[in-house]
Amino acid sequence: MSTPRRVKEFLCTYPECIRRFTTCKRRQQHIQAKHTIPAPIQTYINQEISSVHSTQHLATSGPPQSPRSLDEMTSPPAPLSSPTPQQPPLSPTQNLNTARPLPPPTRVEYHDLLNGMPSLNLCVILMFTERPIQGSPCDAQGYDLDNPNTPATGFGNEEHGFYPFATQAEFEFAELLYIKDEMSAPNIDDLIRILTAHYGVDKEPPCDNHGDLYGTIDSIKDGNVPWDSFTIKYDKSHLEEADVHPWMNEGHEVWFRDPLDVLEDMFANPELFGKMDLAAKRVFRNNKREYKDLMSGNEAWEQSEILAKEENNHGSIYAPLVLGSDKTTVSVATGQTDFYPLYISLGNPFLRYQRPLRILASLRPYMTTPRVTKCGDGHYRRVIYGLGPYIADYPEQALLASIVQGWCPKCTSPSRNLDSKDEHYVPRSHDHTDDAMDAHTLRELWDDYGIVGDLIPFTAHFPRANIHELLTPDLLHQIIKGTFKDHLVDWIIQYINSHHPKAEAERILDDIDKRIAVVPSFPGLRHFHQGRNYKQWTGDDSKGLMKVILPAIHGHVPEKMVHALRDFLDFAYLVRRSVITEDDLRQLDTFVARFHESREIFRELGIRPDGFSLPRQHSMMHYSDMIRRFGAPNGLCSSITESKHIKAVKKPYRRSSKYEALGQMLVINQRIDKLQTARTLFTARGLLRCGPPDEPRDQEHAGDALGAGLEEEDSEEVHEVDEPAGLGDVKLAKTAVPRRAQNIYEVAQDLGRPGLPNLVRKFLYNAIVNRVRQSSHEVDLNQCPDISNLRIYTYPSAKAVFLAPSDLSGIEGMKSERIRAVSSWYKKPRYDCVLIGTSDEPGFAGYDVARVFLFFSFTYLDSTYNCALIHWFSKISNSPCPDTGMWVVQPDFHRTRNGVREPALDVVDIDCILRSVHLIGVSGREFIPAHGFDFSMSLDSFNSFYVNNLKAKSTSLKILLMRAVVRDESSWKTRALKEFFASHISHGEGEVGMLEFCVVEDFLKENAFDEAVKGVDAVIHLASPLQGASAAPGSEEGSANVESDHFVKPAREGTLNLLRSATTSPSPVKRVVYTSSTSAISRYPLTSPHTIFSEEDWGRDPEILEEQGNKASGFVKYRASKTLAERAAWEYYRESNDKKGSEEGAGWDLVVLNPPFVLGPNLIPSLPIATAVQWWFDVLTKHNLSNSDPSILATLKGSCPYVDVRDTARAHVEALKRPEAGGERVIVSGGSLGWVESTRSTRSTTLPPLKTPIAEVSPDFDRSEVMMMSYNNEKSKRVLGIEYMDYEKTARDMLRDLSERGL
Repeated sequence: MSTPRRVKEFLCTYPECIRRFTTCKRRQQHIQAKHTIPAPIQTYINQEISSVHSTQHLATSGPPQSPRSLDEMTSPPAPLSSPTPQQPPLSPTQNLNTARPLPPPTRVEYHDLLNGMPSLNLCVILMFTERPIQGSPCDAQGYDLDNPNTPATGFGNEEHGFYPFATQAEFEFAELLYIKDEMSAPNIDDLIRILTAHYGVDKEPPCDNHGDLYGTIDSIKDGNVPWDSFTIKYDKSHLEEADVHPWMNEGHEVWFRDPLDVLEDMFANPELFGKMDLAAKRVFRNNKREYKDLMSGNEAWEQSEILAKEENNHGSIYAPLVLGSDKTTVSVATGQTDFYPLYISLGNPFLRYQRPLRILASLRPYMTTPRVTKCGDGHYRRVIYGLGPYIADYPEQALLASIVQGWCPKCTSPSRNLDSKDEHYVPRSHDHTDDAMDAHTLRELWDDYGIVGDLIPFTAHFPRANIHELLTPDLLHQIIKGTFKDHLVDWIIQYINSHHPKAEAERILDDIDKRIAVVPSFPGLRHFHQGRNYKQWTGDDSKGLMKVILPAIHGHVPEKMVHALRDFLDFAYLVRRSVITEDDLRQLDTFVARFHESREIFRELGIRPDGFSLPRQHSMMHYSDMIRRFGAPNGLCSSITESKHIKAVKKPYRRSSKYEALGQMLVINQRIDKLQTARTLFTARGLLRCGPPDEPRDQEHAGDALGAGLEEEDSEEVHEVDEPAGLGDVKLAKTAVPRRAQNIYEVAQDLGRPGLPNLVRKFLYNAIVNRVRQSSHEVDLNQCPDISNLRIYTYPSAKAVFLAPSDLSGIEGMKSERIRAVSSWYKKPRYDCVLIGTSDEPGFAGYDVARVFLFFSFTYLDSTYNCALIHWFSKISNSPCPDTGMWVVQPDFHRTRNGVREPALDVVDIDCILRSVHLIGVSGREFIPAHGFDFSMSLDSFNSFYVNNLKAKSTSLKILLMRAVVRDESSWKTRALKEFFASHISHGEGEVGMLEFCVVEDFLKENAFDEAVKGVDAVIHLASPLQGASAAPGSEEGSANVESDHFVKPAREGTLNLLRSATTSPSPVKRVVYTSSTSAISRYPLTSPHTIFSEEDWGRDPEILEEQGNKASGFVKYRASKTLAERAAWEYYRESNDKKGSEEGAGWDLVVLNPPFVLGPNLIPSLPIATAVQWWFDVLTKHNLSNSDPSILATLKGSCPYVDVRDTARAHVEALKRPEAGGERVIVSGGSLGWVESTRSTRSTTLPPLKTPIAEVSPDFDRSEVMMMSYNNEKSKRVLGIEYMDYEKTARDMLRDLSERGL
């Protein structure tokens, strides 16, 4: 039976948002992530301001305190200007003006001496705090620049435009044929011939023939690193003639590019340089160390510490090389053709060429002495290279480390018992090998130490290099293909075959295959139509099987065997995360210990009678240390080199003639490099638009495709999302199917869901009356609205965007999945399952599972609802299955009065959905029917289901630290802000937001903002204080007698004080967003019936104020103050720019926003109504009192230019985020209405109950004297991308807010 779900009582207080939560804390977390800190701000951090190249990390702290020992690396350092990690959150009673800033939950400490890093950090007053790392640019001779802000030189050879191509079209034509299409030479000639015949002699084709095209590509000067070669031959002088094999008599060619030239090309690449970390770093989150990429590991930090002992190295970039090698075969049937490529990188994208010692010789001098290198930002910097991690599978590792197969390349554990805890072993090193070679014979080295004594590892010839330490973890061959597929899966099959009669074993294995084959569809899941019986497994096959095998074997093998696989999978999925913490590393060691214990079942049952001395399994013991050294293993896996085989070896081989193919392959690779380098440089010069890659085709209607295989859809349903980390979102598909709306009763009949209309009625009742967007069976239908004529749009799918750093995701860990609810998907019905939050319990306990039968939307009483028809599932137990570690759920049903069993359905808003979830049927010891049953039937057939927790891992959120500046800590406004944002101020582990307050009591005091802007990267200046009177539009009472300085001085001097502090602090800001007003633009009196102002206009109120002095109206004084303050800001900005080139030069920019009357609902209910909103309401409710009232007549003859407060907020975010907004003045206006039109439009909306009614327009009102004023908002749409709300929505939301206040 179904049980009622807990109704979420806490409605989001953000206007227009209808999300509800079970506790106030969850609501505050939602507001923090979705509303208070807009997502684009974090995107702005990651984009790093395009004009300055920097890292993509949230925060930095100052230089570390010495000494720096390895023991200290697992605990956070004490920043120079940050409180200790143990400092508790500030209490409301502390003096916020003098208190030290709270430590950000995530911060990055860069090495302070080897840090050739450009500076960039970001913050707001509403802001984030970080410390800068200054770069060390130099001239071409290696001397420090007197002024680091000296403009950099251009990018590459710039004879003209697209040289050597005549036009952009010619370049893109060459790129299309040679890289994208890989067209053969004869086909190129045929295409040119066809184009020539089609267009005639009047239009020349892009090239004459394939030779002309190749010649043009070859003449590209950039990216032209030539190939060189040498020949090696086996020294057989020590062998007897009988022992000489044919290959020993042959010479073997080695082709390579000078790695120094290749790496300097990488540094000079503008696109790559902007993505590089130029200094070793240590990342901390919630005061715990995190390991991400190579530069966040201990290896880069240790190398930097060694190099920093030499003073001449200070300010250099440490550049660790990432090497990788692996044999690849390109032809078997026509004869064995093997290649042995060696890959090299600076830790980001891989390039190509072939083998170590002699090849790397040109780099050796610059592993101890800096090399002056031109970088992608046009500056020169000093670079010191070093050998970094080496990617290789086990056979290659054994060869590189000069050890005997079967031994560990990392430690001296005996090959007969690699995982022994009883025998002492030590890490391998060159010193250990030298000592052993001095004391033992070659035979003893081989037998007792696993050392090949007559081979010396190539790293012995390079400084600070130990191959045994540099060998990286290999997820593909050690974990996925090795331990999982080659060991555990094969052992399970051996057990079944050895412990059952042949016929029964085959029956069990067939049932395991069937269980795998009937797993329901899921976004990105590899479908196994024949179970696990693949003749040739790929890495992707193994990864896919890892996700579904645990439920498939449960019931067919002993529980301890299931435990062994479960413990291994826990390790495998944790180690594949992109970010790994110290807590994770301790957990990894626990998983390894558990796995070693549970795998003993295979020894006990005779599958592994000799134990588990397997190098690939043994490697799991070294993963914690290797992760600390090199960062998360995801970026250093042999799957990277294997994927490069395709581009660097296999595809070029297929394009060659196959005869003496190597030379042709080298030319193909070189031409590809030239074209790719040309594209990068053309983009850097602004000749090509650097847009995002084409998105994969969205197959919303692929269910109608004929002959489409399920494999084709897998990659289409899951996408990486390069958005900032957050709570995520769910949106309906872009297109409804069918495109026209249908009557809800017709839809219900077509779907076979006759209860849908009643559920929608109950949903609407809850939405309107209880403000809960979910249907409820307790609601009386007689009280529900009539929807006989309601028409709805139906959708085939919805897209969920969420945080999942353990999966394939964007740079901030975000990914998207397509959730489908269609009757025919590849000719099969598909109704996916989703997670819906129903409580605040941690982990999966706080969620319920539901299956979606329909996505639809409709409009009722001017409100649009995006909904899903769902079938609830309930947890069978309060804890996961003890064997598999997976939660088990079952579908909910209830019985009607007639005793009929019906599914427990509800209609919910799609905002309730977190993401999709994968269910796998629980088979137990039962066998799946051999015929007539497939994956599309699973969710309708099983009684219970495993929740595939490998696809539903909870994740944490990234956090931004913001600082709000207030004038009075004890004021009721500040108290209201603190109360509303209470959860944001706390910063314990797991919190999703942080906010601190800083008090500046006197804006006019010199250096008033110095403390407030420390460590700040961007400032949003939202308002100026007004002293002595209200300056509401049209308000004269109490303001005409106020001195002008009470208006002008706070606005002007307060703005200048903030700018001076922000731009002259030790870490000056990069951008200031200043909120001015259209009062600084418009001019009175108006001289035409409809005047339109633009950003080019300036108000003349300062001149009027100068003429009239203190006798001027409060209206003039207010407008003059806004104009003078903005003029002062622009003047200060121009003066700062004029100083560029000197030491005082400003590296910041200014954005000014000019809104008119800001209208809209209040975010915080306890704060009073905004002055502009109150004035708007007064006009709309009072102007019918008397047409003889002069003030009413004056107002009615004017207009109401407005902007919604939510659009204003979005404009500030975009102004902060968009580089192109720098130096711009932007009007932010939603439109303008005359007061008569405004009144009529407001009355035409569906009004909430108001104590004071909206006035009717008097028929006697003379509209001929109305003088309209509006503002051109095209620039805001173009530069900021703002799409404005319509007036009706703004008015409706304001009136709802006012109604709730009792007006």
